[in-house]
Amino acid sequence: MMMMSRPPIPKDESGYYHPKTEQEIVNIVKYAYDNDFQLRVRGSGHSIGPKIYTDVCTVDRVDVAACAPDGNNINIRLDEYIRILDVSGNRVTVEAGIHLGHEPNDKHSTVENSLLYQLNNKHGLTVGDLGGINHQTVGGFLSTGSSGGSVKYGFSDNIHALRMVDGTGQIYTVSRDDADQNHFRAALVSLGVLGVISTVTFDCVPSFNISGSQLSAPSDQCQVDLYDDNPRKDGKIGLTSFLVDNDYARILWWPQTRGVVGLEKERLQVWHANRIPCDPYFKPTPYKLFDSAEIMIAYSYMMTILGNINDMDAVRTIAAEKDKQFEKLMKAELEEKGIDNIPATAISKVLKKVNEFILNVVTGTLDKISVPIRETILPVLTTAAVTLLSTEVDSGCIKFQDYSWHGLPMDNSADDILIPTMWSEIWVPLQYATKATTMLSEYFHASGKISCTGNNAWELYAAKPCEAWMSMSYSDGSDEWKYGAFRIDPYWFIDSNCDARTFFRPVWLLLHNKNIPFRLHWAKLFPKMDDTDYDWRKILIHSQYPHFRSFLDLRRSKDPKQIFLSSYWRYWLGIDLPKY
Repeated sequence: MMMMSRPPIPKDESGYYHPKTEQEIVNIVKYAYDNDFQLRVRGSGHSIGPKIYTDVCTVDRVDVAACAPDGNNINIRLDEYIRILDVSGNRVTVEAGIHLGHEPNDKHSTVENSLLYQLNNKHGLTVGDLGGINHQTVGGFLSTGSSGGSVKYGFSDNIHALRMVDGTGQIYTVSRDDADQNHFRAALVSLGVLGVISTVTFDCVPSFNISGSQLSAPSDQCQVDLYDDNPRKDGKIGLTSFLVDNDYARILWWPQTRGVVGLEKERLQVWHANRIPCDPYFKPTPYKLFDSAEIMIAYSYMMTILGNINDMDAVRTIAAEKDKQFEKLMKAELEEKGIDNIPATAISKVLKKVNEFILNVVTGTLDKISVPIRETILPVLTTAAVTLLSTEVDSGCIKFQDYSWHGLPMDNSADDILIPTMWSEIWVPLQYATKATTMLSEYFHASGKISCTGNNAWELYAAKPCEAWMSMSYSDGSDEWKYGAFRIDPYWFIDSNCDARTFFRPVWLLLHNKNIPFRLHWAKLFPKMDDTDYDWRKILIHSQYPHFRSFLDLRRSKDPKQIFLSSYWRYWLGIDLPKY
C-alpha cells in the first residue's frame, strides 16, 4: 500500500488540523489509517487532556488553550466545519464542529454563528435540554454523553441521525429510522472511538422560554431537604421530588460552611426553572452566576488563596496570569454598558490595579500567619468565597426568566480562565439520591476536615434515563436506572496545589464500599491509571454498562487499525495493541 508522505491538509502552529469539508475529514482519516497514526478530535477543550488528545498527551487537566501533543499523530479541530446544512420543518442537519453557543476561546465562534442562536432566531426551534454551559461543540457534547439537569428532557432525545467517518475513511450513517437500532444507540455516546462525527441531524422542538428562581441561604431556610424524600409538615420538599417535579433543577451545596461561627448550617443555592410559552412581548430577566467581572476576579483570587493556602507566592503568580483576562472582560462589560473604548480601557486598568493592591494586602497578611493557623480558618475563608458567588446570598429569592437556549446554561457567565474548574461527575441511580447525600454528610462531618469537603461547591442535579449504550444514565427501562440518574458533582478549582484525584478518590471508594452503583462522566476525572489497589475498570465500566462488550465489537469493526485509540482509551476500554 502506498503511504502518503505528507498529510492532505496542513496543521497549524498549535499542532491541530482544521478540515473544512467532509471530504477533508475523510482524506485525513485515510492518511492516519495508511500511516498507522492515531487520530482524535478535540471539541471545545472542556474535557481532561488525556481523554481528548492522541499520545503523548502531557496536559492532565482542563485547558482550553492547550496545544496538541507533538509528533505525527493527528489531532483535529472542527472549528471551521460549523455550518447548518439543512432545515426541513423541525429536522435540522449541522456540521459537528458547530458550537451550541458562543465559545469565547475559539476565534471562529460567535453568538450569531452558534447553533442555538440560529435555531431560535431564524427558525423558531431549539432542543429540549442543555448543560450548565453551552460552549461545547455538538460532536463533543454528544460523544461524552453530556446532559443538562432534567429528569423530563434529554439532549439525545432530539438526535435523529449521525453521519460518521470510520477508521478506514468510509462514511456510514446511523439513524432512528434504522430497523436495527443497536448501532444508533452505540454511536449516540461514542467516546470518539467509533469514528469522526461528521454531521448530526436533530429533530428539534419549537422554541420555548423558561421562568424560575434561585434561593441562596442556609439549609434550614431552603425549601428542599437534601436528606429526606418524605413530605414534611414544615412544607419542605424532598430532594427527589424537587428534581422530578421541576422541568430543570440544580442545587449548589457547601457542606464545609456548617459549623462556621455565626452560620451553623450548611449553605445551599437552590435553582429551578420551568418551561413557559414564547411570547412576542417577552422581556428576559437573565440569571447570572456572576453578576460582573469584578465579582468573578474576587472569587478567583479567593479560590486561588484557598487552593494554595500554604504558598502565598504561588497565589500571587497565578493571580498575575489572570489579570489580563480580567482586564479584557471588564473592558467588554463596560463597553456593553455604553462606555466608549478609551474610558472603558482606562477604568478596567484602574480596577485591575485596585484588585492587585487588595490581593497583595491579603496575601501579605497571610504571609505573617503560620500555615497551621491558616488551615484552621479555611472554613471561614470558604464561607467568604461563597458570598461572592451571588449578590443575593442573604437577600431572598432571585426571580428570572429567559429564552431557553440562553437561560438553561446557567453557568455561562463563569469564565474558563478566571474560574478554571474540573469535576468528578458521579452518576448514581436516582432512587439512591438521599442515601448518597446522607452518606456524604456523615462522611464530611465525622472527619470535620476541609480536606473531605473541599473548599468549593458540590453540584447536585439529575438526568433522564437514556437509551445510548454508553450513556452514564443508560437504562433498558427495567433496571435500577429506569427513573434516571442523580448526579453528584464536586467542583475542583484547577489552580490549586494538590491533585484533584486525591480529593475525589475517597468519595469514589465510599460509594463503592457502600454498594451504591455509580458511573463517572466520560469527560471528567477518572482515577489514576496506576491506582492498582482497586479494579477501577471493572468497577466503573465493565460492570456498569450492560452493552459494553457489544460496543467493543462494533468499535473493532469500525476501526480495525485502532487509530482512534490513544493509550488512555486503550487502558480504560481494556483493548490490547492491534495485531496485523
